[in-house]
Amino acid sequence: MTSPTPQDKLQRIGRKITFSWAYSTNFAVAPKYLNISAVPESWVNSPTNQNYSVANLLDPSITTYVWDTSLITNPELIESKYTLFIYDERGWHPQNTGGAGRLQAFSTFSFSMYKPAQYSNLSDFHCAECSAASTSLPPFILVTMTPIIILIASHFYFSID
Repeated sequence: MTSPTPQDKLQRIGRKITFSWAYSTNFAVAPKYLNISAVPESWVNSPTNQNYSVANLLDPSITTYVWDTSLITNPELIESKYTLFIYDERGWHPQNTGGAGRLQAFSTFSFSMYKPAQYSNLSDFHCAECSAASTSLPPFILVTMTPIIILIASHFYFSID
């Protein structure tokens, strides 16, 4: 993979992601087409082989593809770590080890996707713990004042005799 780079592995759901790759084209048996799938981490070992189809039936000479994640609606993309699979017409299953002179399924690139949080205007933001008017005394005052109050109260109690 040449893109996204390791520094760009966090991708926002709803935006376009450009995937670029390079591989040798000296195949004894050239691939007929390429498929690209993105599989959330929780789905990788699923017996149903669920995945998000990024691209299907790409010409093998293509080495860049732009995935518009805003178009994925059924099912919606989930916040997760994903594994990218690039494979030929034989599929991305573990038994597709390539073989001599054939394209080996690629599955070593991972990236994460997130949904952005709703914007919160700074003037509407309220931090309950940041208030200057504290609702309780700081612990150091309680620790130092409690023995003093007990000492004074006991002095008056015993000196009244």
